[in-house]
Amino acid sequence: MTKVIRAEIYKLFHSFHLWGIALGYLFLNSILVHDHTDEMSFMRSGMYPIPFLIFFMVALAIVMIGNEFDQRQIQGYIAAGHKRFEVFAGKLIVYLMGSMGIMLGTLLLDGLAGLLIRGEAIDFGTVLFLIPSFIAIAVVPAFFAFLFKDIGKTLGSGLVCFVLMIASVNTAGISDKAVYLPYGHSLLGYSEALPADRTGLLLLDLAWIAVFVIGSYVAVCRSDLK
Repeated sequence: MTKVIRAEIYKLFHSFHLWGIALGYLFLNSILVHDHTDEMSFMRSGMYPIPFLIFFMVALAIVMIGNEFDQRQIQGYIAAGHKRFEVFAGKLIVYLMGSMGIMLGTLLLDGLAGLLIRGEAIDFGTVLFLIPSFIAIAVVPAFFAFLFKDIGKTLGSGLVCFVLMIASVNTAGISDKAVYLPYGHSLLGYSEALPADRTGLLLLDLAWIAVFVIGSYVAVCRSDLK
């Protein structure tokens, strides 16, 4: 598995797709953040755009997973003698590294901007708490990429989920339902509605992660990758 991870990391950092997606995410985040910085801290403002920028994670899953099924690069790993679990785990780990680098890195940049411009403290506790939530967000498009193994269906299913998510964000009473949704936890942080005891939210994130990771692996195991 180490060889797969090393190869995937090399491809990740030498692909213009990652940098294009990261710059697009950062650019739109910077626009949305400034809509709220007059009322609240930069870091709290940085939590608001997260649900609206999830489609960038869909794009990353398409590039790193769906496209590689189309190009038969994943099938090539299997043909070269790598076990399915090694290929699956290597792809997923590096994809999550890219996703976390974009989402978590941008949020920390928002906090740093607040520190430098206004002297605001960076709430590292909330940042650490949101990491499982970010992972839970990222594994959903990865699941569709592993399930459908192509670009078109991954894009279509990802966009459907994104539209449903945006609709739910604009639904009355979402603050009561946000505790059950990974992307809702950033909205709770934005509205300062995170409970003091966050154990239940963490367990929910871990449950989301387990369901979609296991589902992704089952999809890989049942696929004809010869």
